[in-house]
Amino acid sequence: MKWQSTLVLLAATIGLGAYVSLYELRQPDPEHRALLAKQILDIPRETVAEVTVAMPQAQVTLRKQEAGWRLMPQDVRADGAVVDQIVSAATNVTAVRTLNAKTSAPLELAAYGLDPAVGRLEVLTPQGPRTIWLGSKTPTGNHRYARVDGRPDVLVVAGWIYDVADKPAEAFRDPFLLPLDPWRVEAVRLTSLGASWALERVDETWRMTEPVADTAGAAEVTALLRAVQALPISRVVQEVPDAAQRAAAGLETPEILLVVTPQAASAIELRIGTTLPDDAAVRHAMRSDEPALYAVPAAEVAALLREPNALRDTACFTFFTAQVAKVALSTPERAWTLERTDDRWTESGTARALDAPALEAFLNRLADLRSTAFVEDAPQELGRYGLDAPAGTFSVWIEGADTPQRLLVGAVVPESEERYGRLEGRPAVVRLPATVSDLLATTADAFTPAPLEPLTASAAGSPAR
Repeated sequence: MKWQSTLVLLAATIGLGAYVSLYELRQPDPEHRALLAKQILDIPRETVAEVTVAMPQAQVTLRKQEAGWRLMPQDVRADGAVVDQIVSAATNVTAVRTLNAKTSAPLELAAYGLDPAVGRLEVLTPQGPRTIWLGSKTPTGNHRYARVDGRPDVLVVAGWIYDVADKPAEAFRDPFLLPLDPWRVEAVRLTSLGASWALERVDETWRMTEPVADTAGAAEVTALLRAVQALPISRVVQEVPDAAQRAAAGLETPEILLVVTPQAASAIELRIGTTLPDDAAVRHAMRSDEPALYAVPAAEVAALLREPNALRDTACFTFFTAQVAKVALSTPERAWTLERTDDRWTESGTARALDAPALEAFLNRLADLRSTAFVEDAPQELGRYGLDAPAGTFSVWIEGADTPQRLLVGAVVPESEERYGRLEGRPAVVRLPATVSDLLATTADAFTPAPLEPLTASAAGSPAR
């Protein structure tokens, strides 16, 4: 029947159209096709195990190991930023132009600086080595001639491929003494003539374990670790110093010993010794896992010598306003407790709603409250600070927490407007800023919503006639 034939032809046409459309959608766009046509090397970076650099200024090998890239044959840490540039240069090569070789008239490679080549980059992958040979600059100077193993053509490639690799051997070396990720450090310890302390991370919170057990300041510890991370190597004094050279550098009994323990890795000792005889601006230094004797800036080493108290947490409370479920203030004159239920604040024992913005402003002031100094650790006589019968106690409950964060406020510090204080659960008596006295004077009435003003006749409008 004709109508059946028509339906079959219609279905076939629709199917063919859908197939063609889908096929076209999966094809690269014209720009991408043009790029692919010029793609000479496209090697997945993660598959690269080794890169050999043979350039006029240096002949080195960069080898990937579990702990990172190593510079061979020195077998020292390589500069990660330099390695990234070279791996990118050697694995993703696009030809700006291709000079095709002919059987009847092969290209004279010497004319392009390719016989012999000016430089070479060789990438080792699981599939074997891939090599790009780099020759002379093009007449314009922005590109270079190149060739790839297995291809007779001469290629014109970006000049930066050569530039990032043609460096002195020292430029491939890691320029920092102890590069680390501050977020992946579990412990750090410093021993010096002036001050000694130890810190460790417990459940994502930094704790000081020496010289006193206390909470450390997250921002302070992070700043310290970033200073360690940024400590540069001024120069290599000796690749493999002997015992006498280490002793002369003051490294057998170092003036400063810094021990850093990364996550899931062995601790690294950093020994800082004397200043160099010919340059007092730098000091000798060695890592426990490397043989080289380095020189590092003395001023940046001094920045690591933090006093223990400078690393302790000075925050009186740790919360975000939105986390607070209950807050209370108790003084000899007054006591109140405010609770939040479904974003509605009320005074305990009453049903009256409170002014949420005013209460949040109060909580923000509490959250910003910081001690100004540590007075005494593990005090035996709290009475001398007015903390046996506090002038006031602030308590803040966080949602989901059974116990509150609590701050005891004591007597006024002599000849000062500051007060003594103590954070419950922490050992020290501290000094609190004068603003804490203003907070102590806060009454529950401060959070009572302002009454609505009655409308005046003019505001309400004239009555209709």
